[in-house]
Amino acid sequence: MTNLTKVAIKEAYIKLLNEKPLDKITVRDIAEKCKINRNTFYYHFHDLPSLFEEVALDEMRQISDSYSKKTPRFIDDADSFPGYVVKNKNAISNIRNSSNRKFYENIIMTVYGEFTKDFIDNFDNSDIQITYKGKDLIVDLLNCEIFGQVIKWLNSDFDYDIIEYLHELCNFFYKLVDALKNSRI
Repeated sequence: MTNLTKVAIKEAYIKLLNEKPLDKITVRDIAEKCKINRNTFYYHFHDLPSLFEEVALDEMRQISDSYSKKTPRFIDDADSFPGYVVKNKNAISNIRNSSNRKFYENIIMTVYGEFTKDFIDNFDNSDIQITYKGKDLIVDLLNCEIFGQVIKWLNSDFDYDIIEYLHELCNFFYKLVDALKNSRI
């Protein structure tokens, strides 16, 4: 029963994130939505920031698990987070405009970093001689570019098609890899 209550608290929190700014959500709001008392909330979570952290990490893990297991194609995997954002636009906007923005950006950077590293590690590079230092450089370059573009897109209030941009970036990456095929970096 306790696990079900914890899940209900997280689900109520996500619903509330879609309704109002993060900074305006209270333990009382969550308790009322779940039909629990405040003590039950504190049994499962130390405070609202710990709930936020757990929910954010759970959501990012789900995105990360879906791309790492579903498809080996970088171009498809890069779409996972923007697709999630489009579906949860109000919640993301409410988080983005809160005091916890830096934490959320760190999660995005971490997830894209893992995603990029997994891709590079599993990339068929039998024709390319890449040193460990070169591999780290490529991971950092791609991670920072994707992260920067996602943040730019979020800051523009989703004003352009990020998926199209990511496809162009991935095509550029594939051309770069082809150019590296007889190089040593």
